[in-house]
Amino acid sequence: LLLPETLTAEQIAQNRANTAAAAVARTGSDDGESGMRSSMAGMLDSYRGLLSDRRQIALLAMKCSFLTGLSLILTVVPLHATATIGASAAELGQLYSFVTLLSLFLSPIAGVLADRVGRKWLAVGGALATAAGIAAIPLAASKTTYCLLRALWSAGEALLITAYSALALDVTPEAQRGARNVRHPFCPWATILTPAHRA
Repeated sequence: LLLPETLTAEQIAQNRANTAAAAVARTGSDDGESGMRSSMAGMLDSYRGLLSDRRQIALLAMKCSFLTGLSLILTVVPLHATATIGASAAELGQLYSFVTLLSLFLSPIAGVLADRVGRKWLAVGGALATAAGIAAIPLAASKTTYCLLRALWSAGEALLITAYSALALDVTPEAQRGARNVRHPFCPWATILTPAHRA
C-alpha cells in the first residue's frame, strides 16, 4: 500500500469514494438484515398466536388427518384391494375415477349444508362417515362392497374438507389468514410417515 503522502490527488479522491461506497453498502446490508429479522420475528409472533388457539390446533389435526387419509388412498388402498378382492389396475383406475367424481358432486352440496346446518355438525358427520368407511373397508369381501365402502369414505372426506375450509375462515382473524399456512409445513409428514410405517 502507498503512504497517503505519496498518493496523487486523483488516487486520494478515488480512495475516499471507495471508502464511502463500502460504508453505504454495509449500511444497506445491515438495514436489509435488520428488516429480515424484523419480518421473521413478526411471522413467529403471528404463528405463536395462531398455535395458542385451541381451534387452530383442531384445524391442524384435521389437516393432518386429511393427508394421512390421502397417503392411505395412494399407497395402502391399491395394495389392499389387489390382495383381498383381486382388483386389477383397470378396476382400481375406475374406482379412483368414481370416487373423484363423487367428491366433485358432493362438495357444492357440502358447502350448502355448511351454511345451513353449521360447519361443526358437517365436520362431525364427515368425520364419522370417513371413519366408518376406513374401519369397514378391511371387512369387504366383494368388489361391490369394497366400492361402496370406498364411496362412503370419499363422501365423508368431501364433507369434512368443506367443513374444514369454512371453519378455517371462520376462526382465523383476517390479518392472520396468511400465517395460518404455518400448518402446511408440518402436515406433509403425515404423507411421509404413513407409507414408511406400512413398509
